[in-house]
Amino acid sequence: MATAERTPDTIVGRDAELAAVGGFLEAIPEGPSALVFEGDPGIAKTRLWRAAIEAAEERGYRVLTSRPSETESGLPFAGLGDLVDPILEEFGPLLPGPQRDSLEIALLRHGVEVSRHDQRTLFVAVQGTLRALADSGPTVLAIDDLQWLDGSSARVLGFALRRLDRQPLALVTAVRAGDPAHASLDVASVVPEGKTHRLTLGPLSVDHLDALIRARVGRGFSLPTLTRIHGASAGNPYFALEIARLLAEEKAAPRSTAPLPVPPTLRDLELARMRSIPRDARDALIVVAAAWRPTERLVSAALGKDASEAVSAAIEAALLESSEDTLRFTHPLLSSVVLSTTPPARLRKMHARLAERVDDQEERVRHLSLSTEEPDERIASALEEAAAR
Repeated sequence: MATAERTPDTIVGRDAELAAVGGFLEAIPEGPSALVFEGDPGIAKTRLWRAAIEAAEERGYRVLTSRPSETESGLPFAGLGDLVDPILEEFGPLLPGPQRDSLEIALLRHGVEVSRHDQRTLFVAVQGTLRALADSGPTVLAIDDLQWLDGSSARVLGFALRRLDRQPLALVTAVRAGDPAHASLDVASVVPEGKTHRLTLGPLSVDHLDALIRARVGRGFSLPTLTRIHGASAGNPYFALEIARLLAEEKAAPRSTAPLPVPPTLRDLELARMRSIPRDARDALIVVAAAWRPTERLVSAALGKDASEAVSAAIEAALLESSEDTLRFTHPLLSSVVLSTTPPARLRKMHARLAERVDDQEERVRHLSLSTEEPDERIASALEEAAAR
């Protein structure tokens, strides 16, 4: 396990990404460029985005930031206001009167709406502002959660950025991987070809999660527990930290057969998704969570009826996926959500059904042992037989 001393602010397991950030910032004086952090929620996109901002400021670059949210995505020019309002007093006087007026109206400094006739004037005003800003020194426009940037701001920024020449201005953004909403600002189209750098953030290793947990939670866990945390979180640092915090509150190490605790906010979110699918589909989730190698055939056998529609419903809800006849959850934490929220008696009943239907002897013994609370001679005999194999 990693043993180096870390602070809560330390970025763990992203040395290659931080080196790439340094190289990107070093090249900003050469002309327009873009850096995009992509990844799943909780994978530390925003943390690296902040690190890029801090590194840019340490170099003496001017940094303008915007952190739009989903609730603001419909507000016209909200993102533009975040970026431009702080510099309007400095650079506004450099603009022609009509452009300055149009920009001030868009930023709600005057109580008039921007008409269609004024749109081009506004676009040219933003272009002139960014050009003057970059002419004064290397500049970074930093936008977190780009998928929530309002359409009005995206259009005007796209217009302005595409018309920069050799000005030292860079766009640094973070966006959810695969999120179609961020198409409102096509980053690759607003900077010269070959100047868009994408850093796709993957999962952390067990060692890196260990270092992160020690720094943020203030305690470590045994290798078996760390391995389970890593598996349940799929190496996602946010999910892993939430699980680790809940484990730390429980004091004692979890039993190897017990589901890991699931963060309340995540559990509530996933439970809401599960409640939206039919009852048979929710039953199928229990089978998949309880079985070692779940297949649609095994789900049907355990439920005592054709489960094809139930499995299809769970797949359509993005709760399950199928690969080479094997069913699995789209995220490992979903298994813990199912196991921790299923009534114990119902779960024991499902293990008893699976014990009668699986072919693997060790898996059968496991299901038998989880199907009862009391000692059972039949189970003890099966355990002895499995140990002798």
